[in-house]
Amino acid sequence: MLSGLLGVTLALVIPRQYPASASFLADGESGRLPLGGALAGLASQFGVSSSKSDSPLFYAELLTNRMILLNLLTKQYPASVVHAAEPRSLADVLRVKKVATPAGREAGLRVLGQRIAARVNPRTAVVDFTVEAETPELAVAVAQDLLVAVDSFNILSRQTRAAAQRKFFAGRVDETAADVRAAEDDLRRFLLSNRVYQSSPSLQLEQDRLQRNVVLRQTLYTALRQQLDQASLDAVRNTPTIVVLVRPLLIAKASFPKRRLIVAIFLILGMLVAGLWLRIAERRAFRHAGDFVSWDDNFVRVSGLLRRNPA
Repeated sequence: MLSGLLGVTLALVIPRQYPASASFLADGESGRLPLGGALAGLASQFGVSSSKSDSPLFYAELLTNRMILLNLLTKQYPASVVHAAEPRSLADVLRVKKVATPAGREAGLRVLGQRIAARVNPRTAVVDFTVEAETPELAVAVAQDLLVAVDSFNILSRQTRAAAQRKFFAGRVDETAADVRAAEDDLRRFLLSNRVYQSSPSLQLEQDRLQRNVVLRQTLYTALRQQLDQASLDAVRNTPTIVVLVRPLLIAKASFPKRRLIVAIFLILGMLVAGLWLRIAERRAFRHAGDFVSWDDNFVRVSGLLRRNPA
């Protein structure tokens, strides 16, 4: 009975945690200018990539990024969300003290990280995650903030990377344009000095070589120009980078603690301890009964000896 009462008390004292789940799919390729097969193959030879895709595991790890979690810890949530009289930060709700200090910051990151579980479907590349909080509204709010944080991080990362690529491609486009003009000038001078070159095999080969050089430079210039245009668009593009498949919804049923399970475990432990205690008490009772029997036998023998030998 005492063990059962202790289990009930513990189940009522432990704070409840409510889950909120969401899933999304990375959409990093939308809005990119596609390169044709020939352009893509030629561009790859010069270190120019026509596409960029991040692994879904990257987004699963991004959900527990330190900077994202720190921003969540210091964010103030409305009183209606945290079920309090006034707005409170997530660190206060999690009972994390002194978040501004290194020790408090690490403690807050550890506690909040334990409340977030992410998983990736390798076949569909869909990222699912679950957030647990003290109230259903807070769990939904934190899950929505995580979706916004992941999207904002991707947008900022894409714009920063695109700005650097735009600078690089701008220089390469200028260099390639100069090479195209030089190749065209070589071909023009050859044609001006050799108006009839079809009858000469050597001149025909020279014309073919110059023509191929012009085509090669023009193709490379076209590929670099498309990459420059794409980088210029990415540097200012702020469209969403993820597609939210399942948005977090309110769930009234707590995921932790499992109160019935806690009470059942304490009842079973109580019965085991009571059975063990009764077994030990029974052994002690039998031991004392044996001692009394031995003492009675000795007393009878001594009394008989005294009656036979009064002296």
